[in-house]
Amino acid sequence: MPGISEAFLLPVLTLVMAQFPFEILSFHSDNGSEYINTNVAKLLEKLRIAQTKSRARHRNDNA
Repeated sequence: MPGISEAFLLPVLTLVMAQFPFEILSFHSDNGSEYINTNVAKLLEKLRIAQTKSRARHRNDNA
C-alpha cells in the first residue's frame, strides 16, 4: 500500500478479502484510524463480517 489511510486501505482490503478461499467471519485490527472509521465499518457490515479491536496498551491482543 502506498500509505496508511482509509483511502488506501479500502481497495486493498476489498481485494484481499476477495482472494480468500474461505468465508471471512471476523476482522481483527488495532485501534488505528485507518481501521476504525465509518467507511471500513460500512464495508464490513455490508459483507456481514464482525470487527474486533485490540485493547489500548495491550500488545498481546495482536499476537
